[in-house]
Amino acid sequence: MKKILLFLVFTSLSALGQQTATLTDSDGTVWINGTWSANLISPNGAPSVARVPLTAAQQYAQGTLSAAGALSATLVPTNTLDQSGATWQFRISPNSSVTPSTVSTTITSSNQSLTTVLSAGITAPRFPAGPQGRERREWMTYAFCVNIYANGVNSQPKEREAREGGPPEILASLVE
Repeated sequence: MKKILLFLVFTSLSALGQQTATLTDSDGTVWINGTWSANLISPNGAPSVARVPLTAAQQYAQGTLSAAGALSATLVPTNTLDQSGATWQFRISPNSSVTPSTVSTTITSSNQSLTTVLSAGITAPRFPAGPQGRERREWMTYAFCVNIYANGVNSQPKEREAREGGPPEILASLVE
C-alpha cells in the first residue's frame, strides 16, 4: 500500500512544472510590478493526473511581476491531465488602474517560457485625454507647485485659474 501511495504522490508532483515569462504589452512596454493570476479551466470534468484529482492549490496560482516584468509560476502542464481540452487562463494587470488582460493557453512542458503567448495577448493601457486625463492633472499639479515656489508655502494657490484651464498669472510671468 505504501508503494502505491508513494507512486501516486510522485506522479502528481512530477507533473508540476516551472513556467516563466517576461511580459511586454502591444506598445513594447514591459509590465513591471503588475499582478497576475492563473486558473486551470477543464471543460471535460474535474482535472486529474493518472486518476489522482488535482487539489484547489494545483488549479490556481497568483503573484506579482518583478521589477523586470518577469512572471514565474509552478503549474500543471495541460497535456499531463487525464482530461483533454484544458487551458490555463491568465489575468494580467499592469501597475495601474485599468482592466486586466486575459489570455488562455495550453502548457505542454514542465519548463516552458510563456513570454510570446502571454505578451501577444496583452493590450497596452489607454488613458483618456481631457479634464480627467493625465495631461490635465499634470498641468494642475505643475501650476500648484509653481505657485507655491513663487509665492511661498503659506500663500493661497491660484486654484480658480487652474480649475478654469488657464495658467495662473505667476506661470504666465515665468514663461515669458
